[in-house]
Amino acid sequence: MSAATSMRTRAGLFVLAGLAASGCETRKEEDPRVSEEIERREAYAKALLVDSGASAYKVGNTADVHFQDGFSIVQFDPPDDWRSHAFRWMGQRGQVRLRTRGDAPMHLKVGGWVNEKVIDTKPLIRLYIDGQPIFPKGPGVVDDNQFFIYEVDVDPTLFHGKEWVNLDIVSSAVAWHWSDPPELRVLVLFEFDWRLQNER
Repeated sequence: MSAATSMRTRAGLFVLAGLAASGCETRKEEDPRVSEEIERREAYAKALLVDSGASAYKVGNTADVHFQDGFSIVQFDPPDDWRSHAFRWMGQRGQVRLRTRGDAPMHLKVGGWVNEKVIDTKPLIRLYIDGQPIFPKGPGVVDDNQFFIYEVDVDPTLFHGKEWVNLDIVSSAVAWHWSDPPELRVLVLFEFDWRLQNER
């Protein structure tokens, strides 16, 4: 990787991290100009990462998506290579805070891999918004290669008028019936997308 590419990649990651931190503060009436500026900066940071061949934006925090309990920091395979595959380890349950857009319908995409050697079974992956189940299109199971990709259109009635909601990603079984499963390293999350339904 060239020095210039590395600098652009680091700059993109830095901008995304800063925006995610600033997005933690919620305001009842945010100035539209502030929202537009945040969107422009996120688009710029994502363009830097895409241009440099990095994929960290697929699992990074943004102004609308905050990874919380149950997830590792963003890691890379192979390690220490900004252009390699970015991912987060997840435990049996992971929580993500999602920012809604009022009454607008949203679209959610979650992609990952199940570490069947660790959990010794093929689990179902279930998704809940504030405790309410949402049902992805398709079979909703892990395939023969241990991958899963769920896409679902989310009805805004599930938000009950709230600006932020909790998404829980839950693995149904981990085969540790005699003790707790490992805290992380049960599932790998390599893609997460939350956007307005009409932006797809």
